[in-house]
Amino acid sequence: MQLFRGSWCPYSSLELKALQDSLKQIADRKATLVAISPQKLDYSQELKSSYNLDFELLTDKNNALAKQLGISFRLQDYVLPTYSSLGIDLSEYNENGSSELPVPAVFVIDTNGSITYKFADADYMNRMDIQELIKQL
Repeated sequence: MQLFRGSWCPYSSLELKALQDSLKQIADRKATLVAISPQKLDYSQELKSSYNLDFELLTDKNNALAKQLGISFRLQDYVLPTYSSLGIDLSEYNENGSSELPVPAVFVIDTNGSITYKFADADYMNRMDIQELIKQL
């Protein structure tokens, strides 16, 4: 399970593309990839189509899952004008009035529902090594 910030984030988009490029290796290990973000389904479908993603993109409305996992955070107010100047309106993308996002994270969950591997880093530029992920499957 991949939690990502949204299609507006180039780091998230590049990571999803890299996961797509490794999808056969993931499937060969009898694993299923699912990516989840707080953004509206329309944006996820557009992203899925743009990158030809062959795995599910789900919506975590109001970051409910991210909160449950303890990886949700609210952007500080002084950051919001910068996002706005870049054309990123989180209230539009996420269809709420919140400036809350998930920390980018990857979880491997076994058939018993136990988390067997976790990668999360508050620095959105630091992403997991996909080969390390594949070793964990």
